[in-house]
Amino acid sequence: MTTYIAYIDDSGDEKYAVYTALLIPIEKWTSTLHEWLKFRRNVFETFTVPADGEIHATELLSGKGNPAPTLSYGINRDMGKRKKLLNLAVAAVGSLEHVRVLSRVVPNGKPDDCYRSLLKDMESRLTAEDSWAILVVDGNGTDGSHKKAHRALKIANRRIVEDPWHQDSKLSQLVQMADIVSFTIFQAHKLNQTRRFMWGWMPDFIHRREWPGACNCPPGAQQRP
Repeated sequence: MTTYIAYIDDSGDEKYAVYTALLIPIEKWTSTLHEWLKFRRNVFETFTVPADGEIHATELLSGKGNPAPTLSYGINRDMGKRKKLLNLAVAAVGSLEHVRVLSRVVPNGKPDDCYRSLLKDMESRLTAEDSWAILVVDGNGTDGSHKKAHRALKIANRRIVEDPWHQDSKLSQLVQMADIVSFTIFQAHKLNQTRRFMWGWMPDFIHRREWPGACNCPPGAQQRP
């Protein structure tokens, strides 16, 4: 029996809806955050990206913004360094032994339907191991679809506790982790040629953290232990 805190973010486009949850046992939350902050300190030493700055996958690869605000060059202008940072971040999440990844990928689906599907799958798995979860979802809470999906769960036997807690990814290291993983899973399924360098990141780094029996690697992907 475990109580998890789950950090959730979405990704996708008109062809794919993706929602991803990173579930961490409450008693392992502190050690997991500590390990991630060690990674962020290394990022600052290598790229001058501050630990309290947001790592947002889409913005990083689109060349937007200045991840290192004290520089006028480096990662702010070098796409190779941006790709390297994202690669290191995905690998860092994959190294966090207490994180469980649960995701849903719905081709030609709507984000709301994808989120409800993720909740249904999570409920089933939590019930099977007699566990519970509290969900922290990216956003400011103005999207009422998340709360509506939670309140549609049958209260008599639900394992997802309460309405979702919304937290802007800019303010949460762990929501940023969910963003990074969700974007990685999206790219593994989308197979966009401009993101070809990411195609193997899901089987290489994320698969090992997927909830047992819940592999969401695309067909034909080589899954590495």
